[in-house]
Amino acid sequence: MEENFSGQLASLVTEHTGILIKDRINKYDGRPFFYDELLPLVMERCASTSENEEGVPDFEYAGSSS
Repeated sequence: MEENFSGQLASLVTEHTGILIKDRINKYDGRPFFYDELLPLVMERCASTSENEEGVPDFEYAGSSS
């Protein structure tokens, strides 16, 4: 979730980690994100991701024991 048109944070994450962030929620009208507008967008993306789980990479969480 970014508050700019070009998604600079997503580009920076990709540049430094190699993780491509395909699905972005950007807002660039100068106002903050609000729960009421953000929740449906996140839920929609989570639903579409769970339908296509083979396309989701497995990540280990920082601090988890192996």
